[in-house]
Amino acid sequence: MQLGERFTRLAGNLLLDSQYDPQMSDEDLTRQAAAWGRDQVRRVPAHPLKPRNRDAERVLKIGYVSADLYRHPVGWLGGGPIMGHDRGHVHVTLYANQTCADPLTESLRQSADVWTPVMGMDDPTLADRIAADGIDILVDLSGHTSGNRLGAFARRPAPVQASWLGYFATTGLPTIDYVLLDDCHVADGCEAHFVEEVVRLPGCRFCYTPDPDMLGISADANLSDRPITFGSFNNAAKLNDPVIALWAEVLKATPESQLLLKWRSFADPGLQARIRETFAGHGIARDRITFEGLTDHPHMLNRYRDIDVALDPFPFTGGLTTCEALFMGVPVVTLPGRRCVSRQSHSILTAVGHPEWSAATPGEYVAAASRLAGQARQDPSRRSALRESVLASPLCDPRAFAEKLEQFYRRAWRRYLEQTG
Repeated sequence: MQLGERFTRLAGNLLLDSQYDPQMSDEDLTRQAAAWGRDQVRRVPAHPLKPRNRDAERVLKIGYVSADLYRHPVGWLGGGPIMGHDRGHVHVTLYANQTCADPLTESLRQSADVWTPVMGMDDPTLADRIAADGIDILVDLSGHTSGNRLGAFARRPAPVQASWLGYFATTGLPTIDYVLLDDCHVADGCEAHFVEEVVRLPGCRFCYTPDPDMLGISADANLSDRPITFGSFNNAAKLNDPVIALWAEVLKATPESQLLLKWRSFADPGLQARIRETFAGHGIARDRITFEGLTDHPHMLNRYRDIDVALDPFPFTGGLTTCEALFMGVPVVTLPGRRCVSRQSHSILTAVGHPEWSAATPGEYVAAASRLAGQARQDPSRRSALRESVLASPLCDPRAFAEKLEQFYRRAWRRYLEQTG
């Protein structure tokens, strides 16, 4: 990797890290991303595009580029629609920038018209490959997350380029034409925080497809005389002082309740001590906070049976974590802000028919968490009913989601033809 490319990737990592910071303004985040994108495009030559068959209704060649085509949030939240595409409308090439593989990887590989491993290819070579494949619409599934190939997108190897699913802000690249979001993810007026043109997909921009093996894991609560328990299985990096302060108010509003925090980093005794100390500063006894580190996926899901209500962090809210809590029958309370990443759970909750679990104020967040905790104990059957409603909702309909993607691709292709005469 050249020195300039290494610095470019480090700057991209900083853009990702900034999304966790509640003190950063949306304007600063947008300005920094746009500057990164302009610099990236300035560094590389545009890729010469070959003439295309200009039939507006022909089968379109769609390319998806991702490092996460496995049991990863991108795989769980996008794999279903990708596998559900109608081959009468689109031809699918998956550019897999990964070395790991699992059963979901194999399902995606078998479903694709073309599976192309690209780990080890540099950006110019990848751009050449995409152009040679004649891709009409190239879709980024990574944004600035690990393993992204935005350097290839900067060369514009496809006539139409879009960002979907794996990121939650502008990439900053002027060569990416569209970002696929939804009404709940984009607060009014926030289109200005994207370099790309914002496309509001109907419903939620996520599509959750649980593994069939997960259906055998009961959603029933483990009560066994335990206290009311709140929980969060989100990345430890999402915890910050405002989150801990608000969660402390939730614990105060429900006396003798407990908080379970589960994520691989929470196995660290030093981190545990710091978090307990911060809660203690808000008047919460240290023994009311419990931690658990990394376990396998079935064990993690089973731990939701010990949770009555899931507490969503902010400004970086849950995505897959929220879907899995709901699948396990656990209501989720969230506090959406104006930043797109702060509205992920809000969009999911709206898609499954529970927008009332999205609080408008910190006070409403505390009240909702306390109310839902009481309801969980009064009527344990709510859990299985919630799972059933989630599975029956638009959030879990991959073919319908694939159709709305295909409709967007067709509109974008027609628009490209019109603009290029």
